Amino acid sequence: MRVEHGMHPEDPLLDERQLARYLRQHHLSPLHRFGQHFLVDAEVLHALVQASETDPTIPTIEIGAGLGVLTRALAERRQQAADNRQQELAPLLAVELDRRLIPLLRERVRPYSSVRIIQGDILKMSLSLEKIFSTAASRLPSASYDVIGSIPYNITAPILEKFLAQDPRPRRLTVLVDQAVANVIAAAPPHVSVRTVSVQVFAEPSIVRDRIAPSAFIPKPAVPSAILALSCRTRPLVPPEDERAFFRLVRAGFSQKRKTLANALAAAYHLSPADAAARLRRAGIDPSRRAQTLAISEWKRLLHSWGRRMPPERVQAT
Repeated sequence: MRVEHGMHPEDPLLDERQLARYLRQHHLSPLHRFGQHFLVDAEVLHALVQASETDPTIPTIEIGAGLGVLTRALAERRQQAADNRQQELAPLLAVELDRRLIPLLRERVRPYSSVRIIQGDILKMSLSLEKIFSTAASRLPSASYDVIGSIPYNITAPILEKFLAQDPRPRRLTVLVDQAVANVIAAAPPHVSVRTVSVQVFAEPSIVRDRIAPSAFIPKPAVPSAILALSCRTRPLVPPEDERAFFRLVRAGFSQKRKTLANALAAAYHLSPADAAARLRRAGIDPSRRAQTLAISEWKRLLHSWGRRMPPERVQAT
């Protein structure tokens, strides 16, 4: 059976009392170690689905499917779009780590034929498209895919790194994350960090909705949240052959954020401050600036002026 758009009322588990009753009925409680916070705000759910710009012909991976509130909303939206366009519906893979939730999730998404459930840790999974989608379809429907989810806040960085570092990258990632993390990723000079650069080299970020109150979840997280959309670049801003030297240079620049670039880079590369300052000037960068004020284009220019000489591996950004 396939659910037609509009047949079902709002998911009952978006109601706090009904969710609490459902959890009690199944002898469940949210697990802190999994970073579980169940979404109970219909407006935020709608905004997340809208922000995903879901294309029903493109496979989609949902991270942290939980009890399937987002899964169901997304599956229904994709089905409606596929029907309107008379297109074949690509699979929606709902990944969930908590084994306790799998039978309930499976039952709640049963009407949606495009949904396939995978129990496991997304950080430990192979992200080969052929391997992932072979579990959901007899053939790979597309060379592209999307990612969506309400990500456990304590593993946001490794999840984004995993998807952005692999090839092929997703077409788009739409994630519900800690507001502070979203601000860092979408930052512009003079508030840039290593994480800002490491994401923006591969994707263009935008904060679709911010200041989402903790009351949008059960249990309430300690911090406000935001919907962050990342449109992956067809060509990263730094070519693959330069990535290692580029990111070592960036980390070296941020290794002593309170110091000027000239001093930070001099220490990392074992140069005199005068030599480091001269190299910065050759790249058209004032040696007295600090790392957080540089745009990615300036880091690229500095790399070309600096060359591929690299500091010791032990250099860490602060």
